[in-house]
Amino acid sequence: MLAYQMVGSNKLFSDIEFPIQNVTVEKIEKVFKLVEIEMSEVENLAGKARNLKDEKS
Repeated sequence: MLAYQMVGSNKLFSDIEFPIQNVTVEKIEKVFKLVEIEMSEVENLAGKARNLKDEKS
């Protein structure tokens, strides 16, 4: 799924609700691609974040 953020807005717009091809490119600030991942990948990312936090302390 794609989502995008317009310049000057905090709201995420879904490509399903309002297709990105209907938007003026200059008005798009960020584009996000949402993907499905396995729980083991989440756990690995959380572990890496904890390790980085510990290193900075």
